[in-house]
Amino acid sequence: MKIVDSSFLIALYVEEDVQHPKAARIFEETNEELELPFEVLTEMLTVISGLKGINEVNLVFDKIKKNNQFVIREPLSPDSHRQILTFFLSQKQEDRLSYIDCLQVVIAKKENKEIISFDKKIEKAMKH
Repeated sequence: MKIVDSSFLIALYVEEDVQHPKAARIFEETNEELELPFEVLTEMLTVISGLKGINEVNLVFDKIKKNNQFVIREPLSPDSHRQILTFFLSQKQEDRLSYIDCLQVVIAKKENKEIISFDKKIEKAMKH
């Protein structure tokens, strides 16, 4: 199972996004379940709310809930968040990721999973 990043999801659900065709193709070609961490879900819905409004957020959330390909991961435990915070605070300025991006990288590395993302910093972090 791969983890999906908000950059991929935003491109998938916002047709005006320049990455939309690429996201739609990747999604169509993916035959496995996709893990959506709850924290990433909330980040993505917040961005879409700013771009398109709350009505669009509700439509997107309904699409995600009804699509069996997405598995929404429950919020992480306080212990997991402490580990992620440690990683977040240890970053170098030039390579820094957002907290939610750190969350995904820590989960992916710990569980040996890939991340579907259009974020170059996440791709770089996954290689280290």
